[in-house]
Amino acid sequence: MAGVSAIGYINQFKIGTATAASSVASMGASNLSSDQCSPSTGWQTANGVVTASGGAVLTCTADATSTWRAFALVNTNLTFAATITAGFYISPATLISSISLTNGPQTGYRQVVGVLNSDVTADYVQISINDAANPDLHINVGGAFAGPMWLPQRGISWDTTYASNTIFRSVITDGGQEYRVQRSRRRRWNIALDAVADSEAWDDLGELDRIASVGGNVLFVPDYTSVDVSREAVFGVLDVLADVSFPMRATDNRAWRAQILERL
Repeated sequence: MAGVSAIGYINQFKIGTATAASSVASMGASNLSSDQCSPSTGWQTANGVVTASGGAVLTCTADATSTWRAFALVNTNLTFAATITAGFYISPATLISSISLTNGPQTGYRQVVGVLNSDVTADYVQISINDAANPDLHINVGGAFAGPMWLPQRGISWDTTYASNTIFRSVITDGGQEYRVQRSRRRRWNIALDAVADSEAWDDLGELDRIASVGGNVLFVPDYTSVDVSREAVFGVLDVLADVSFPMRATDNRAWRAQILERL
């Protein structure tokens, strides 16, 4: 799986400045700097604003000209019929590159993720949303990511696994019938990196571990070339499962494992 996985741990929504063309009181774009990602404390447009022309435009500006590769909107009420375009600009308004998603979230996933084919250098990203048939009559986004991505040179190993943590309440009658009510479902990946290059050990792996250790959300994309990027990717908390080791008895390769759990 070499060359197709990507991990984002520098989030410009967290360290830069986020603004929006439309917001309701107490639910401005600056809320997206939080790691909590709750829809109740995220960004929301005013009632009736469901298109870019009406004000469904989100902008994230870095403190300085920076590298960008991907964006994500998570815990969102966008429908599958939504279209999303992320344009990366040099100030004041020179478009460098863009990502266009012709569909919103698949049922049950509540997120959209876009990854550029290569790094770009820009000052800000502008995300335009069009979801005219949204039944809520507004756009809500619980959490967001925009920034560079680490593409491990040798990718994730085949020991990487995918599953979900589901919390439910179960009632079993005297007759043996079982009724389940799902409380929550959080997707997760157990990431196995078995051949991290020496050149990635500190600038990438070390920084990923440092930022994740204080609770900062991480965006994990197992295959950025996949047509199912928005379903496969997970944005959330990352916990280390194993120490960094030297499996090949050489300092030019390191192994490391971690689990990333979706933030709801």
